[in-house]
Amino acid sequence: MKKVCLLLCFTSSFLFLFSQTFENETYDWAANPRPFKPAMSDTGFNEIGLKDKRIIEIAIVNDMPIQLFIRHTTKFVNSNEAIERNNKISVPYNNETNIVTSKVRVIQPDGTVIELGSDDIKEAEDETSKRKYKYFAVRGLVLGSTIEQIFIKKSTPTLSGNTYDMQFQYPNRNASFAIIYPDNLVIETKSYAGFPEFKEDTSILKKMRKYVDSADIPALNKENYSNYSANVQRLSFKLSGNLATGKMNLYSFSKWGESIFNSLNPTLAKSDLKLIEKYLKTAQVNTGESEENQVRKIEAYVKKNKFIDDNTALKKVDMATLLNARALPKFEMTQLFCCLLNYLKISHQEVVTNDRFDEPFDPKFENYSHLQEFAIYLPKEDKYLAPTETFFRYPLIPSGWINNYGLFIKPIQLGDVTMGMTEKKIIHGLDYTYSVDTMNIRVDMTQDMLTPTYQYHLTYMGYAAQQFQPAFDFIPEEDKEKTRKEIVANYLGDKEEIKVTTENEGTDFFGFKPFIINAEIHSSKLTEKVGDQYLFKLGETIGRQMEMYQEGTRKLPIELDNCHGYARTITVLLPDGYTVANLDKLNLSFKVMQEGKEVTAFNATYTLTGNVLQINNLEYYNTLSLPIEQYEAYKNVVNAAADFNKIVLVLNKK
Repeated sequence: MKKVCLLLCFTSSFLFLFSQTFENETYDWAANPRPFKPAMSDTGFNEIGLKDKRIIEIAIVNDMPIQLFIRHTTKFVNSNEAIERNNKISVPYNNETNIVTSKVRVIQPDGTVIELGSDDIKEAEDETSKRKYKYFAVRGLVLGSTIEQIFIKKSTPTLSGNTYDMQFQYPNRNASFAIIYPDNLVIETKSYAGFPEFKEDTSILKKMRKYVDSADIPALNKENYSNYSANVQRLSFKLSGNLATGKMNLYSFSKWGESIFNSLNPTLAKSDLKLIEKYLKTAQVNTGESEENQVRKIEAYVKKNKFIDDNTALKKVDMATLLNARALPKFEMTQLFCCLLNYLKISHQEVVTNDRFDEPFDPKFENYSHLQEFAIYLPKEDKYLAPTETFFRYPLIPSGWINNYGLFIKPIQLGDVTMGMTEKKIIHGLDYTYSVDTMNIRVDMTQDMLTPTYQYHLTYMGYAAQQFQPAFDFIPEEDKEKTRKEIVANYLGDKEEIKVTTENEGTDFFGFKPFIINAEIHSSKLTEKVGDQYLFKLGETIGRQMEMYQEGTRKLPIELDNCHGYARTITVLLPDGYTVANLDKLNLSFKVMQEGKEVTAFNATYTLTGNVLQINNLEYYNTLSLPIEQYEAYKNVVNAAADFNKIVLVLNKK
């Protein structure tokens, strides 16, 4: 349905155009290329982009709009690592693409040119998707070589919104982008992260050329705790109008939202209501219980009995199909949830967004490529449901969707008609208290100082449980005990000696009840005797912690997946007749302030009562974004956990 709407909108945009030819159909590389002679300033780079030229040209051919796409790149490789990265060059292809040209050549430092042919195209299979793909096996690459590639294809234009990255993890000496199209069309463009704005060229008869050139784009490397996609130089463009027909504001979010709202919330016939009533009864949904419980039961039942498959071709989309089909595409799965919530009169809004780590949703540039993922907002609880994500449970949704804008579609009543009104808003995530890793550790050294007894009570809530809790649905029963021990072994390492029990295993508890582990172990790994002293590696009881150190200057602001925290209580029963020499190391305090509020912190304190030493530690991250100016303060918080991890208590005989 969505594809049909887009096609009709797209085709009507090109009415009243005359047949045209392409300006760049014979584009080719130079006949006699020269090797690149690097300057002294170039020697520090593993690879350098010398040219990245892209052209998109749209013309009417035989009464149909056709898009010609050209990409011409030249890259200098200056290390063995760069040669390894570039010895395979993929050959893009899909069923809707007509490849005009795809060729590669290598220019060696001495000027020798090696042009690759059809014999150099190999086929392989992606290990994850199992899809076959083709690539050039590049010959003749030596240090100081230049790789040149031209790729030209024809396809149906996609003008509802496109984004292209123009910056990479190597410097680029020259990048350009041009869009050539009939001059009666209106195309909007936008540049991001410092990439230059487009200019206009009207010198071609009855055509408009928008273009942009940028020289010396610096390399941008990926960094921990950041969002690379949000900070890379890039550009977007889309078709917004047709002066010949007078149609403007094409591909607007409001029009799209109205259409989607009607499809997701169809009028239910009496026969539909009866089917839904029977379905909810089977799902044990009681209309008298709380809204939150009803939502949880619906989600658990639907996701346990259905799975997402966007390749599923439904012969007919009606209520019986939605309720009975084992596999549903994402759109139809969202439609099913909306129908069930409407039947129960649970107020909700559809939200359409994308993954901010792929490309942030821009509320000021209505780009249809940002309309990728469906969430459902429940205003009464101020929380979200992810209808298409099998391994998520309310109120948890994928981290890439939060701290991102989304298109909210709110129902409004106009007389007897219910319509969808759109608004672009931030999808706020849950605060850190919903995703806490709680550790209660008891260490008894009174019976054996070198082999103490450790008792762990571990509670993982929300996103903290994501790596463990849902996985138990797919682990064979005979392997579950091994997995439980491996989780605890992350702290002490003695997997075979652990006695462990767990609670709330499986996806149905994810986001609802915490994943709990209780374990006991006798271990000598953290203690040793040196002369008359005993050394106890107390910091290692919390498991290995990440250290945040970086070579060079930080370039990217801080951005996290989700808010989260760690609450740790360690109780040590000390043997009679011993004192601890260095308790002062247990007092640690670091914090990050944002707009006058503490948003991230690591605090550790201790008390000593008789022979009972208790350490209390709270580490939390209650913001998802921090400016680069806060990097050092943030790094201090992260590294405080690593410093705590290194604490070794010294026990001396009185």
